[in-house]
Amino acid sequence: MKKVALVTGSSRGLGRAQAIRLAKLGYDVAVNFVQDSSAPKAQEVLDIMKKEYGADGIAIQADVADYAQCEKLVHAVIEKFGHIDVLVNNAGVNVDRLFVETPLDDIRREIDVDFLAHIYMNKLVVPYMQKQKSGCIVNISSICGWKPTPWQVVYCGVKAAVMGMTRAMAAELGADGIRVNSIAPGFHITDMTMHDPEEVREEQKQLTPLGRFGTPEDVADGLECIVNTEFMTGQIISPNGGLWMH
Repeated sequence: MKKVALVTGSSRGLGRAQAIRLAKLGYDVAVNFVQDSSAPKAQEVLDIMKKEYGADGIAIQADVADYAQCEKLVHAVIEKFGHIDVLVNNAGVNVDRLFVETPLDDIRREIDVDFLAHIYMNKLVVPYMQKQKSGCIVNISSICGWKPTPWQVVYCGVKAAVMGMTRAMAAELGADGIRVNSIAPGFHITDMTMHDPEEVREEQKQLTPLGRFGTPEDVADGLECIVNTEFMTGQIISPNGGLWMH
């Protein structure tokens, strides 16, 4: 039976690269997107996976910050494929603003998307993995979970929470044959970071020992490592070019 992966927030950026990499590794992949405008991008990902790697796929619109929509997403994948072998919790947002000036609605949105969505998806998918006695969960965090970063107080907090959740889940679910790890990217060029001022991007580049920005493919490399390393669980790997050494 062919293995199946579900990647949230995978119509673009880091999620897109990870979905395509999983297809290259032989998985059928469920691609998730939120906005109506992202539907063509999600379809493009499916077309690439099918044409280049012969992978089957499905594109599902759902806001993973909402539990009911997470249920819809997971049920759609199970109905299509019958099982889920890899879950990548990739969807995320980042509000770059002074903490005291950040509106409560923005704070709630960051918590909902960057942390509670991970909780919701894991809670829904784990029972299926427990039934099959196997599974691989990858929670996308950030070096901001370690690195104090001004203007990103809430983001740092929720990403640290994702790291803690990852370790606790790994300890609890290992006996069920389920591995849980996290990828903590450094500064990568995506739609999200391209909104940062040029001087901020250049500063991050200068601070990175390898002297370049990360790419979505660098994060996909980390995902491939986790998926293929059967004795790895409870770990946080960080493709960051040396920007943060932990």
